[in-house]
Amino acid sequence: MLRDLNTKDFMDELDKMGPELEGIEVVPAETSEPRAAREPKTWTVLVVDDEEDVRTVMSRIVTRAGHQVLTAEDGKTALELLEQRPDIDIVFLDAMMPKLDGLKTVARVRKGERAELPVVMVSGRTTSKHIMGGYKAGVDYYVTKPFRPRTILNIMNYLLGELPEEDGLDLEQLL
Repeated sequence: MLRDLNTKDFMDELDKMGPELEGIEVVPAETSEPRAAREPKTWTVLVVDDEEDVRTVMSRIVTRAGHQVLTAEDGKTALELLEQRPDIDIVFLDAMMPKLDGLKTVARVRKGERAELPVVMVSGRTTSKHIMGGYKAGVDYYVTKPFRPRTILNIMNYLLGELPEEDGLDLEQLL
């Protein structure tokens, strides 16, 4: 049964998932080494949202999976971080933000030096018009809020090429 969760309830649910999220092993599909012999890759993830609660939840999901997180509350700050931090591997970006919204932010990313950087829009806007607008602006994937933690991690693994080949055959089943 699905139910709406407020931020505190969501965080509590996320805490209960601790064992599921901790120690997630990331395995490159092209390697033939046994899983136990490989070190998981640590990524630097930029989470951009004007809502502090969303930044907190996303940060917790990503850090529990063993990755580093940077956050920004608007597109302008995100672009500044992208210039300063070439180590950022992927961006999760809200659509509606002050100063510079998500669509304009991703359009600028696509025209700049980091044009190939994976960008995922995470938005409360759920109409086909908004989703297609995200793809037209250049996002690699569009996730609607509320989202499941596993969805965020699967998309991240898929876009960064770290999803095991057998899992990558049908991404939609993993979401």
